[in-house]
Amino acid sequence: MNENKKFSISNMMLAFITVLVVIGLVALTGFFLLTPPDDIIMGQAEANQVRISGKVPGRIESYRFDEGDKVKAGDTLVYLNTPEVLAKLQQAEAAQKAAEAQNAKAIKGARAQEIAGAYEMWQKAQAGLEIAKKSYTRVQNLYEKGVMSAQKRDEAEANYKAMVATEKAAKSQYDMAMDGARSEDKAAAAALVQQAGGAVAEVESYLKESALVSPIDGEVSERFPQVGELVGTGAPIMNITDLNDMWVSFSVREDLLKDIKIGSELNAFIPALDNKPVKLKVYYMKDMGSYAAWKATKTTGQFDSKTFEVRARPQEKIADLRPGMSVVMKKKGKRNIMTLKQSLHSIWNVAKREIHRLTSKPIYFFCMLIAPVLCVVFFLSLMQEGLPTNLPIAVVDMDGSATSRNLIRQLDAFEQTEVVYKTATFDDARREMQKGNVYGIFYIPKDFAVEATTGKQPTLSFYTNGTYLIAASLLFRDMKTMSVLAGASVGLQTGLAKGYTTDQIMGQLQPVVVDTHALGNPWLNYSVYLNNTILPGVLQLMIFLVTVFSIGTELKYSTARQWLQTGGNSFTLSLLGKLLPQTVIFTVIALLCCSALYGFKAFPLNSGWMPMIVALFLLVIASQAVGVFMIGALPTLRLGLSFASLFGMIAFSIVGFSFPVLGMDPTLQALSTLFPLRHYFLIYVDQALNGRDLFYSWTEYAWLIGFLILPFLIGKHLKNALLYFKYIP
Repeated sequence: MNENKKFSISNMMLAFITVLVVIGLVALTGFFLLTPPDDIIMGQAEANQVRISGKVPGRIESYRFDEGDKVKAGDTLVYLNTPEVLAKLQQAEAAQKAAEAQNAKAIKGARAQEIAGAYEMWQKAQAGLEIAKKSYTRVQNLYEKGVMSAQKRDEAEANYKAMVATEKAAKSQYDMAMDGARSEDKAAAAALVQQAGGAVAEVESYLKESALVSPIDGEVSERFPQVGELVGTGAPIMNITDLNDMWVSFSVREDLLKDIKIGSELNAFIPALDNKPVKLKVYYMKDMGSYAAWKATKTTGQFDSKTFEVRARPQEKIADLRPGMSVVMKKKGKRNIMTLKQSLHSIWNVAKREIHRLTSKPIYFFCMLIAPVLCVVFFLSLMQEGLPTNLPIAVVDMDGSATSRNLIRQLDAFEQTEVVYKTATFDDARREMQKGNVYGIFYIPKDFAVEATTGKQPTLSFYTNGTYLIAASLLFRDMKTMSVLAGASVGLQTGLAKGYTTDQIMGQLQPVVVDTHALGNPWLNYSVYLNNTILPGVLQLMIFLVTVFSIGTELKYSTARQWLQTGGNSFTLSLLGKLLPQTVIFTVIALLCCSALYGFKAFPLNSGWMPMIVALFLLVIASQAVGVFMIGALPTLRLGLSFASLFGMIAFSIVGFSFPVLGMDPTLQALSTLFPLRHYFLIYVDQALNGRDLFYSWTEYAWLIGFLILPFLIGKHLKNALLYFKYIP
């Protein structure tokens, strides 16, 4: 009774001291981190850029300037190989010549031969007309005298009139040949000449685009395609930066715009130029749109604060200033001293916000509840018997005697061993092992019984598949025990036949008696050995992942400022409020795990409940502290989760329950102390298994509490990342 009372008092003192230490660390954190640092406004130097591109497609033939070279306005920058444009120019010039020829033809009119032919035809028509006229006059005179009939007169008259028409037609053909083309045809031919000339001028203008020139003085900042690459119409080829036209662009939250107006002067410095101070003059301010709004500026969410783009030019030229260099302004941070009530209110607001986030994403429900509970059920069910049973083996019985059959029955009676395959050839048994159907082979040689009874020392052989370490070890133990028992049985029978007493025979068979004592886990229960560490290890891994994920998503989705503002712009209060709901949930899960191990399964718990409950609680908050350090060291969700997964998985191998730490390299022995699970494992061994006094475990409790310092070490860096880091997906 006195010993139990002593344990109870010690446990209460441990819990009381733990609470005091945690409260002290939180107070220390608040003392250092409640006052925010100066507001840092990051800007970036910008410069006017001109993008060089061509009007025609072609291949890059050569560059005249490399990146970084200075150029003047009018300098030729690049030559393009444009064979298509040259072909178009030849086509346009040929079309122009054809149009000019047609125009000349229209202006000149008919050829001399055509005019002479038309004239001769007209003269011929005139001669025919004269003869027809004379013939008609004669016939008319004869008709009047009654000598010629009326029909002959009519025929002569018709012939005369036809010749008149023929003469007029010939005269018209001659006049048309003399006059040349019509005025409309001449105008059309002249227009075609102008059209062809315009086409030639257009193609020549395209041809000039094969040699691109710089429109400004500046520097070649970028070249995009390589020599020989094909570029399309309007595709960018290079950028020319005007270093004489530079400005600085800031993104400023509107609650920091009090002293920033158009025309106001700003003091800043350039980190890349050894923090060189610079004076800037504001010339442009504009809001960045609703997508840049910062929600819930106050904890009550009275209004939204937007971000403004502010541009300012240096008052004088700054040597060596390059586009892209950071330019930093500092504004004095406001001292934010909160009362205890205000601090608790801020923590409560952040905790409510975090509860909403936890319930809105199924991933939290899975990692914080489903995964740990499934692991508890799975591992406790998997190793319900403590050790694997009925592991299959094959027996090669080359003897086939009653003794060998009895030996096989006794081997099959072992709890861990089950004879599933009997054969008379070793090759068959070997094939079964290669297929993975059996984990071991027990070989009984020919004439085993005869040789054993005649003292010829027959050899029993057994083979185990070392690929499966646990199964092979258990089967090796059973088959070796069976072999020893078989040898002892033969010796006992031989001694009795010779008339020796049982004591004399046992003295010869076992001259030295071995007395073994398995401490801590006398049942050699694999479930006790494994579950008391692997389940807290799974819990530690889930805590790492959830802590990193909950903070990393604030960075990824740009809600970090909203989170900090909900906590009164105090990083400490915001972090406490975010982790508080997770701490409660994980602590409840840890207590359920503790109940399943030491209550439901009745695993050894020699020092009572309190030391293990305190150890589990410290494991929870220590793992959270390590998770905060992880995301602070690598403030991107992807890298943080990778760090957490790697660190959490290494813990299963380095803490000492799968391979003894003292057997590791000294460097790995030192590294094992960096894992909270290692110290929980040592507490479990001392308190639950061995029931030692708390005095022997206080250093491990101190280590778990010491992990709470990690957020202090990374706090400033993490806060700057939350406020100013641009997330890279």
